[in-house]
Amino acid sequence: MKTVLRYVAYPLIVVLSLVAYVYLREVGLSAGLSVFLASVVNMVLIGLTEIAIPLRKEWSLFKDWQSPNDILHAIFSTEFAGRIPRLILASASISITAYLSEKNITGLWPTHWHIAWQFALVALISEVVFYWQHRMHHRSFFWRFHALHHNAEQMHVLKSGRLHAGEIMVRILVLNLPFVVMGSPGELVFAYGIFSNTLGNLGHANIAVKLPHFMHYVVVTPLVHHAHHAIDPEFRNSNFSGAFTFMDIIFGTLRLPQDNRLIQPGITEDFYPKFWLWQLFAPLLPNSFFNAKPTKSLQGESK
Repeated sequence: MKTVLRYVAYPLIVVLSLVAYVYLREVGLSAGLSVFLASVVNMVLIGLTEIAIPLRKEWSLFKDWQSPNDILHAIFSTEFAGRIPRLILASASISITAYLSEKNITGLWPTHWHIAWQFALVALISEVVFYWQHRMHHRSFFWRFHALHHNAEQMHVLKSGRLHAGEIMVRILVLNLPFVVMGSPGELVFAYGIFSNTLGNLGHANIAVKLPHFMHYVVVTPLVHHAHHAIDPEFRNSNFSGAFTFMDIIFGTLRLPQDNRLIQPGITEDFYPKFWLWQLFAPLLPNSFFNAKPTKSLQGESK
């Protein structure tokens, strides 16, 4: 049974997560709420799979004492701090719409395209923008915020949401601004959002799945993203893609380890404290405040 699960778990979780989103939309829930609830379904499915076929038994969200912090970061960053860029984007959308109307300019989005091509354009824009904002977060200043995501010493589904509120605000603003400016259909953006969230959660998962080798060159698999979380800077400064790996392939930043069971996640000279509230303030304070040294990335390694 476990052997079969290793082969079917990954595609099955993707399909069930997308089906959950479609069902929630069909029963009348908003796109935003549907993405949230379908993401919860996705994380529950992954969590159960981690119990059944763990990649490494010593990694467990139930034994990881940082798990409560991971949950708090996910809730605070997304549901509270995330409201700030959403308000900015909503205001920008109204202003842009009013300006275009005043100038008698039609929308920039190619609404005359087939829906499949429009969805492909959403995917392309999302992946290009995500790649570069992710690389930006590995630079000195932004690394102070992104380091929270990388200082995890084990991988499991909750690590996907271990993001600093400051990073989330920048990410939401940067990723969505192109769609606001172009007047993209919100339904397509949200639909791609659940697909991207699903692959992102799977990328952090502690599951021993079997995938065809070519898949690592198409989508961000656990092997691909676990490598990005490695303490080894050669791997950490690679694999920046969100859902599809084509940007890493184009810019030569795709690195595939032989076995993600051998990867040790984390960062050197971790400056983050261990408690949630202090973790929120850590990027804003001198490292000496916590009696810690900056990571090599803060000293310019990732430039």
